[in-house]
Amino acid sequence: TLPGLRPVLVLVTTLTVLASANMFGQSLLITQGAPGNETRTAIMYIAEEGLGNFRMGNATAMSYVLTVFLVLTSIAIFAFFRRWED
Repeated sequence: TLPGLRPVLVLVTTLTVLASANMFGQSLLITQGAPGNETRTAIMYIAEEGLGNFRMGNATAMSYVLTVFLVLTSIAIFAFFRRWED
């Protein structure tokens, strides 16, 4: 039943969100962010900023902001499923 699947749903939802935020290779190999940067992900932008433009400080700051965003998103997912249980 659905209440028994709650731990699995929490894990799958959290891992899916984290994996989609870290999608780099697929977009880079297929489109390289084109056309018009529409398939460019945050990770691609951070890598280009740090490794391509040699702005390591900016890339580091962006990666910290992305990390905080992903942590807060994970906490929100856990809170949603905890509230759903009650």
